[in-house]
Amino acid sequence: RADWAETPPSRWWDATVKATRALTQKLDKKADIASVGLSGQMHGSVFLDSAALERAGSGPIEALRPALMWNDQRTEAERAEIEGLLGGRRASVEASGCPALCGLTAPKLLWLRAHEPDVHDKVAGVCLPKDFIALSLTGVFATDVGEGSGTMLFDNERRDWNGRTLTSLGIDRAVLPAAHESGAIIGAVTAWAATETGLPEGTPLAIGSGDNQAAAVGAG
Repeated sequence: RADWAETPPSRWWDATVKATRALTQKLDKKADIASVGLSGQMHGSVFLDSAALERAGSGPIEALRPALMWNDQRTEAERAEIEGLLGGRRASVEASGCPALCGLTAPKLLWLRAHEPDVHDKVAGVCLPKDFIALSLTGVFATDVGEGSGTMLFDNERRDWNGRTLTSLGIDRAVLPAAHESGAIIGAVTAWAATETGLPEGTPLAIGSGDNQAAAVGAG
C-alpha cells in the first residue's frame, strides 16, 4: 500500500549468515576474531512473541509479522495521538528527545494495537533491526542507548526507558529490551549461531548502535 514499508526480519538473518560465512572462510585462523559489533538501519520495529524470545540463540526465530520499517508512514493518526497524550508537540519533544514522527517505534506499537490487535496481544518483545541480529547471535534481548533515543520511549538523560511516557501511551515496559551503552558486551555467539555463521562460539558481541550514530563516530 502507499506509504507502507515492511521487511521480514528473517531476510536480515539470512543475509548476515551468508556474509559472515563468506568472511570467516577467508580467515586463516578464526581465533583472530576478537569480537563482533553491530550497526544497522534505525527505527524498524520487529514484533516477537514469547516463543521467539525463548528460542533465540538456539535456532532460527520468526517475527509475528514483517517489520515496519523506518520509512513506513502509515501511523499518522497514532503520531498525532501521541502528541496529544504527551501534552503537545513541544512536550513530546521534551519527553522523548525527538519529535513525533510516523516512522518511530511508539506510533508503530499504537498502530499495531489499533489495527492488528490479535498480533499485538501476542507481542512479548519489540526490537530494532540490528537488535534482532544480536538476539539471533547471542539469545540476549538488548538494545543500545542510541537506538533507544529514536523510539520516542526513551529518557535520554537517565539513559533508560521513560516510565512516564510508557504509562501515558499504555505500553508495557516488559516488551522492551534492556538498554546498554553502545560499546557494552551484552553476550557471546552461541553454539547454534556459530554453526550458522562460521563465527567462533563464545565470540563476545558489542551491541553497537544505529547507522546515524555509528556514521557520526566514524566521521570523527
